Amino acid sequence: MNTTSSPFPSTHNLTLCWVSLPPSSTTLFASATTNSKPPLFRVQTTTNPSNTSLTTTTSKKKFSNSQEQILLTLLQQRKTEEAWLVYTQYADLPGPTCLSRLLSQLSYQNTNEGLTRAQSIIQRLRQERQLHRLDANSLGLLAVAAAKGGHTLYATSIIKSMLKSGYLPHVKSWSAVISRLAGSGDDGPVEAIKLFNSVTRRVRRFADSEMVKHSKPDTGAYNAVLNACANLGDTKKFLQLFDEMPDFGCEPDSLTYNVMIKLCARVERKDLLVFVLERIIEKEIPLCMTTFLIPDEGLLDTLADICVRAAFFRKALEIVACMEEHGIHPNKTKYKRIYVEMHSRMFTSKHASRARQDRRRERKRAAEAFKFWLGLPNSYYGSEWRLDPAYEEHDTESA
Repeated sequence: MNTTSSPFPSTHNLTLCWVSLPPSSTTLFASATTNSKPPLFRVQTTTNPSNTSLTTTTSKKKFSNSQEQILLTLLQQRKTEEAWLVYTQYADLPGPTCLSRLLSQLSYQNTNEGLTRAQSIIQRLRQERQLHRLDANSLGLLAVAAAKGGHTLYATSIIKSMLKSGYLPHVKSWSAVISRLAGSGDDGPVEAIKLFNSVTRRVRRFADSEMVKHSKPDTGAYNAVLNACANLGDTKKFLQLFDEMPDFGCEPDSLTYNVMIKLCARVERKDLLVFVLERIIEKEIPLCMTTFLIPDEGLLDTLADICVRAAFFRKALEIVACMEEHGIHPNKTKYKRIYVEMHSRMFTSKHASRARQDRRRERKRAAEAFKFWLGLPNSYYGSEWRLDPAYEEHDTESA
């Protein structure tokens, strides 16, 4: 297996680990028959060099060392179109370095034409039983390109076949596929969880984590599979995966907690929503409304209701702003009643210590802004206001 370095920046560099010795003839994406013969191709070009079609013939040339060097030079110069034309003009296959680079650059184009050409290389190598010539970088980039192009099943088959053949793909490759599966319909979320388990099960077999450091799950991979659990409403699996994040050195981020809110709302656990919101505010995590795909009126109203009751006025304002942005009319009458009944005497004590008064300044500022939005008497009337920590504190008490 060739492990030639990738022509792309390090952010796209994918590596490969063997889980077990590779089979003598690797079969990926489809089963190859033992009687198949390598087809020969002829390129037919028009005035547009990007339009190429492959037909069966016996008139193609064979790669010489000089021609392969020309192909490699074109690839190193990022001249992918010219390199593709050179590749199609020869009957035999170039070496592993050129094949992997060509597949990588076609995949990295992120175009339908580039993906189609990359798939044709895979098909040809499968027929000639030469898939072992490709490195993990090229296969991983092909999986990412297929996932981004909406070919989720094809991308999934690439990752599954790599695992079956004894390879561990880079985390950026397999997590991209899981992310697509998690958000797809039918059995997508279920398949996302299965694929995550398949990868992590193989990663755990290595006592030395350094050997699989490029394949082990990161926070982004966990967020993808946790989103699948949230879409299924599978609380047990969600908590299991969330609890094992430290095993791989992963820390929950803003998206993790936002997906947790999504799960709580889906399974109607309003009691847990308060806990999650408290953690979000404690960690100063921004509430990401894109977590809900399409904004859900009932969910947003529930979140706003909880925030108002718990005196999380800044978060309440963020939620009602999102509702208004998406044409959802917040129930001001309800929120006003909740505020008057629960918080009308807030911040009126004149006997609090100076330290306590300082700690509640931020909450008071948010409360005044929320009262302004409700139309209740507040310290912002008659002046321009904004919800900003740097904004000068007004000392006037609410009526």
